[in-house]
Amino acid sequence: MRTPATIENLEMLRRIESENAVCIHVRRGDYISNPETERVHGACSIDYYRSALVALRERTDHPRFFVFSDDPGWARAEFGSEGSITVVEINGADRNYEDLRLMSSCRHHVIANSTFSWWGAWLGAHAGQVVVAPKTWFASGDRDSRDICPASWLRV
Repeated sequence: MRTPATIENLEMLRRIESENAVCIHVRRGDYISNPETERVHGACSIDYYRSALVALRERTDHPRFFVFSDDPGWARAEFGSEGSITVVEINGADRNYEDLRLMSSCRHHVIANSTFSWWGAWLGAHAGQVVVAPKTWFASGDRDSRDICPASWLRV
């Protein structure tokens, strides 16, 4: 049985559906705190996200950005000055499926090097969807990531 969305999530869903919504997913957590995970994956840099925002703005009209992150404080500090960005903080790790539901409702996506991001974009396929993904998926450089993303996704 599908878990019904909470009132807060329904309100956010309505907001997302009323905009030309772009999901930005920022994964930090263990990508920063666990030395082995950081060595293999590493977190996407703010330069990646800034380049991705430029690419989205060039390809979409009047985008409204919704940031989903396991580190909302970092997201607010880095993206807070942008008026068209909302950091979504209504769900904790125990309700991450609510974030995935919201993420997949967005029309466009800027994903991290994370399968959670990937699934948000994949499940949220919309006509004319623009997905920006990191060109470098693994920090370690010893893995081939050429086939991780569909060819239609823009690698930055």
